[in-house]
Order: sequence, then structure tokens, then C-alpha cells
Amino acid sequence: MHNAITLASLALIAPAAAQTALLREADPSPDGTVGQTIDGIGAPAVNQQGGYACSIDTEGTNGDVWQFWGNLAGGPGVLLREETTIGTLEQTLFSSAFGISSSALTYSGNATDTTTGTNGIQAVWSDDTPVMIEDGSVPGTSDFWTFPQSAGVTDGGVPYFRAGTSDTPGGSTLRRGLYF
Repeated sequence: MHNAITLASLALIAPAAAQTALLREADPSPDGTVGQTIDGIGAPAVNQQGGYACSIDTEGTNGDVWQFWGNLAGGPGVLLREETTIGTLEQTLFSSAFGISSSALTYSGNATDTTTGTNGIQAVWSDDTPVMIEDGSVPGTSDFWTFPQSAGVTDGGVPYFRAGTSDTPGGSTLRRGLYF
């Protein structure tokens, strides 16, 4: 009787279907660069349409390159985005906290200003559009942005994030808030 209860208990915790790895560390980079492999896989995000994505860190011949991989509509995964230059900001790192809708990838990360050489600038982007840039003006206030975190996007494509504000550019964070 005891063995039957144990077997019945194990059946309840067994997975319903076999799980398949879509990506693994040490796999070749999804962008196809020879000599570039996946070094780390960040937390996944999903949307209401069955889409999915994750951030990945690759390393190899091109150094460290951050990417997002998945499919916003579901189906086979593809390279969604990798570090690039948007305006004067050259992206250098993606945060593992991000969000996807059926039409947008919203994420935060670090960048270097290609005109001033300032590095470590934190920003939030929705695809190629900057949503907020550290030390930039907060709309409707006299404050300046600091330390963005936890970027996401609603199903309707509206970006949101948590960030701080300061009274001066480069100043200490005085207040934090959730921004839509």
C-alpha cells in the first residue's frame, strides 16, 4: 500500500510532456557569427499571443555581444535584436528584465555616447525608440532620469519601467516611481 501511494504521488509531479531545450549555453550564437557562442541566458518573457523571448549573452570572436532571441508571434525562435547604435548611443549591455508584446520588445540596458565617450549610460528602449535616457529630462517636470529598471510593455505596446529621478543631471536618486 505504501509503495502504491508513493508511485501515485510521483505521477502527480511528473511533467505532462517532455521539455525541449530551445537554447543552451555553449550553443553557437543565433546570429550565426562563427566563433561566437552563448555564454548566458536571461529570464524569459511571454505575451498573450504565444510569443516568447529571452536575453542572451554571447562571447567569442566579437567579444561580449548581448542579444534577444525568440518570436513575438510564437513559432521558431529567431534573433530579435542585438546591441547596436541608436542615435548617438551605442548599446553595450541588455538587462535581463524586459517585456514583449505582439509588436514590440521593450528593454533597458547600458550604452556609450559615441559623441562624448561617456559610458555606462542607462536607458530604456522600445525596439529602436529611446523611451528614457539617464540624465535626460523627465517629461512634465524639472527632474532628470536616474537608474531605470524592470522595463516591460503592455499587450497594447505601451512601454513601462521603474526609474528614479533627481533634481540635477547626474545627481543622486531622490525619488523612484513606476512610469508608463
